[in-house]
Amino acid sequence: VVRWNILPASVLTLTPRERSVLALAAQGCSVKEIARRLQIAITTVSTHMQHARAKLGVKSDSMLLQIGMLLSNESKSDS
Repeated sequence: VVRWNILPASVLTLTPRERSVLALAAQGCSVKEIARRLQIAITTVSTHMQHARAKLGVKSDSMLLQIGMLLSNESKSDS
C-alpha cells in the first residue's frame, strides 16, 4: 500500500512521457516492451524512470511502480 508522504505537487512535475513510462511499467511491461510501444530507445525509458524517481523522491523500484499504478488508475478514471 502506498503511503503518500510525497507532495501532490511532485506528481504534477512528471512529464506526460514519464507518466506513460511509469504506467506501462506498472502494468508489468519490461523496459524493452515499453521502448517498443512508445517507439523510443531503451536508454530513454531508463532515463525517464530515473527522472521520475528523482522528481518523486522515491528510492525503490517497487514504490515507483506503486505510484505508476495509481497514476495509471487515475488516467483510466479520467477517460
